[in-house]
Amino acid sequence: MTWPISNEGDYSEINKIPISTLFRWFLYDVNSDEAPKYASLFNLTPVSEEGNLKEQEDSDIRLENLAELLPLFDFYADATSEFSFKLHKDKLTKLEGVTDDMINASEEAFKEFYYKIAFAGILSSFSALVELKIIKLNSTHTSIEEGEL
Repeated sequence: MTWPISNEGDYSEINKIPISTLFRWFLYDVNSDEAPKYASLFNLTPVSEEGNLKEQEDSDIRLENLAELLPLFDFYADATSEFSFKLHKDKLTKLEGVTDDMINASEEAFKEFYYKIAFAGILSSFSALVELKIIKLNSTHTSIEEGEL
């Protein structure tokens, strides 16, 4: 399976990238040290030690290109985790036998879970978009002053 890619807005020539490549980038960008261990989740072929080192180097470069955006990714992942937990809490309060104490006791664990999923999704998406030259990073301003929102 491949994903169609068009650079520079030129849709007359569409390249294709294997989905397995995107999955491998995802694994290395969100958890480089453990990527080979989880490759089987996406039915990826194992990589050699040399291949693993190359994948880690490539991931480091992709992530370095996103360094200035990390505070923004953190903001969105945090907002997503708060929103997701509130939706989750709303559903839990309607279940018979679920108490407020039970919900409150699980709040931090759920928020952390939702945060990690959101952050991984945002980070890996932008990483791939930049790598494939679908988006270009010119300049960024990611500082948010307290009280601006």
